[in-house]
Amino acid sequence: MPAAELSECVHRGADARAVPPVRVLFLYDHLGYPGGVTHGLTRYCLSVLPRLDPGTVQLTACFLREPHPAADALRRAGCRTIFLGRSRWDPRALADVLRLIRRERSMIVHAAGQKGILVGRTAARIAGCKVLIHLHDLYRPHPAVRALLRATASWTDLALAVSHAVASHAVTEYGLSEDRVQVLYNGIDPAAFVAADPDAGRRWRSLHGIGEAEPVIGIIGRIVPLKGHARLIAQMPRILARFSNARLVIVGDGPLRQDLERQTRELGLEAAVRFVGQQDDMASVLAACDVVAVPSDQEGVSFVALEAMAAGKPVVAANVGGLREVLAGGECGMLFDLDDETALGDAIVAMLSDPARARSFVAAGARQVERFSIERHVLELQKVYLRLAGRTAASDAR
Repeated sequence: MPAAELSECVHRGADARAVPPVRVLFLYDHLGYPGGVTHGLTRYCLSVLPRLDPGTVQLTACFLREPHPAADALRRAGCRTIFLGRSRWDPRALADVLRLIRRERSMIVHAAGQKGILVGRTAARIAGCKVLIHLHDLYRPHPAVRALLRATASWTDLALAVSHAVASHAVTEYGLSEDRVQVLYNGIDPAAFVAADPDAGRRWRSLHGIGEAEPVIGIIGRIVPLKGHARLIAQMPRILARFSNARLVIVGDGPLRQDLERQTRELGLEAAVRFVGQQDDMASVLAACDVVAVPSDQEGVSFVALEAMAAGKPVVAANVGGLREVLAGGECGMLFDLDDETALGDAIVAMLSDPARARSFVAAGARQVERFSIERHVLELQKVYLRLAGRTAASDAR
């Protein structure tokens, strides 16, 4: 064979072996709230998207609403990030996303959030690409939205649910068939929540006027009704009756903050309750806590509970939704019944009163966190992308 023909043959063979990455459009309504306030999906994006292997997945992150400061971290990590700047339920978002799918030659639309799912499903169906939806919570859609979600359920190739509780929700509320729902637990990087400095917790306490000997109960998250802040504040007199120097630290911000501050004043708890706003150094916050409470009405899965366990802190949580799975039915933390008005306060008192039991929960929690590693989540997510694209990890490696 002449050298020129041999060279051309080798070139064609190399092209055939080179497998291009799967092109994914990640679609969500908003990366965070105005004023730089973050939520669970913010943390998901910041921890997962930069870890995807660019040789396997070429991902563009698109958010339907206004820009958010958290995008800077994504861009620094090499993630292509686009904000459409559309208001809530603006129908023009559909045309925007359809143009973006075609421009990026997306093979898969990975959509989350009710609006993101409806827009992503519709645009992907028109463009002829695969649809992966991701359910992170147990919110019940508005009846009109629920009807649309159920009517377009067949347009979904696969749904990822962050817990078995959310998987059941996908079937009952979103109208998905069980064979199209896969549980994929969220993941965290445990090392990110362990303070490197052993004095970090003490310094954080000092900064907020809390003594070293004062028991600290932490509640972390956006201040909205379903997170149960009011429930916990109402239990502080019961906790103070046993631990008179206990302090409740409320980490985060949100629309309910003024109502909670008023509740605190009305109960005469100003000395015992600290509103510290949004905090960036979560390792120091957790280091300062003796107990972390998650008294939510519902949780698909709880980043806060996982982060607390990673930091070696005992958790008291409502016996609802994905929290039961995170705490392994009560093996890795103390669960309380929302129907019992005093159960939350009693559980916190019990945890503070019995250090040996608290340590046993911490040890079990450390083992449980291994099931929720960010590396495992990213690898499984990449396998899902490859499968939807008609590939396997083994074929890509070849």
